[in-house]
Amino acid sequence: MSTLPLDLLRAEFPDYLKVGRVYHWPRVPGIEWIETSWHNDTTPSWEFEAPKHKLRVRFWADYEDPDMREGSWNSRWAVTVSTEDGDTIACIVDTDDLERVQAELRYLANILGVRHES
Repeated sequence: MSTLPLDLLRAEFPDYLKVGRVYHWPRVPGIEWIETSWHNDTTPSWEFEAPKHKLRVRFWADYEDPDMREGSWNSRWAVTVSTEDGDTIACIVDTDDLERVQAELRYLANILGVRHES
């Protein structure tokens, strides 16, 4: 199963791992994740590329505790699709339901043909 790189998360969001639980990340076998966390963003993020379609699929992981989020109305998870240049095309899902996020990521990976089964 693919694991998420956490180097940028540790550097850009040093308090995140102290309060978040790493084992609550979406699990999507066969995906090569690229860490995209950046301190100008409000939440850590990771993406996979679909070069054949010139797209990127990114998931965002906000704090588990709503009181720690930039806005308590923000959901825990979001999945967006962007162009190669980083322009967001759509927000696919914005939810607190991890199973739904996993299902959407698996679906996108399958239809975009980017799963790398080992």
